[in-house]
Amino acid sequence: MSSPINVGLALREDDVDGAAPRPAASLDALLPPQIAAKAVDVGVAKARLDLFGTLALSVLAGAFIGLGAAFATTAAAGAAGALPFGVTRVLVGLVFSLGLVLVVVAGAELFTGNNLIVMAWAERRLSTRSVLRNWALVYVGNLAGAIATVALVCLAVWLSYSARSVTDKVLAVVFPITAFVALGFEHSVANMYFLPMGVLVRDHGSPEFWAQSGLDPADFPDVSWADAVVANLLPVTIGNVIGGSVMVGLVYWAVYLRRSRA
Repeated sequence: MSSPINVGLALREDDVDGAAPRPAASLDALLPPQIAAKAVDVGVAKARLDLFGTLALSVLAGAFIGLGAAFATTAAAGAAGALPFGVTRVLVGLVFSLGLVLVVVAGAELFTGNNLIVMAWAERRLSTRSVLRNWALVYVGNLAGAIATVALVCLAVWLSYSARSVTDKVLAVVFPITAFVALGFEHSVANMYFLPMGVLVRDHGSPEFWAQSGLDPADFPDVSWADAVVANLLPVTIGNVIGGSVMVGLVYWAVYLRRSRA
């Protein structure tokens, strides 16, 4: 099943009744009339997406926007009085855009974006009922995803699959990982470095190190090999597996590929 985001470029004139002719594949930006025609085709594809696909992708969109909002909150923390108001607002807007980047590139259904489906309705390609059905399902899904926001490093890998160059891959990875680290989320493999390093420093740090840091090994009673494995690595690994395989991998498989197995 083709991604709704790419449907507009993939359709030919004879694929959909009444569709305007499409230019050959090109790296040039589309002109406004071509953008309008693509928006209509994309709107038709979105409205015709099945119930499961619509809800699954809308829940992801809610989670993506929630992640962008959390990232923006973190960026703004402590900025009052330290940065000019305008600079703070620009910074917040910049990092908040992560949410829409994830929606557009990774593929998700966002209520505010799906308002453009009205163009397909105006072209008489969709019924009023189809438009309202999509808006209602996506709105509910966005709400559910925003309430139960899920952030996983797996999203960065998923985004990188859309890349065609090394530069694309770097840009796809940097923004989600920046948010992931800034928000303090846990990564099992990264913790395989941080936790052993913490235990070794506590147990074998030199007196000079502790004197310069102003701390004492006794300040870290919970830093041990047992706690590192049982209290951190085990639950974090389980969470990463569930988040990466279920919330990203299986959801996108179910939306885009499961029909090919039927």
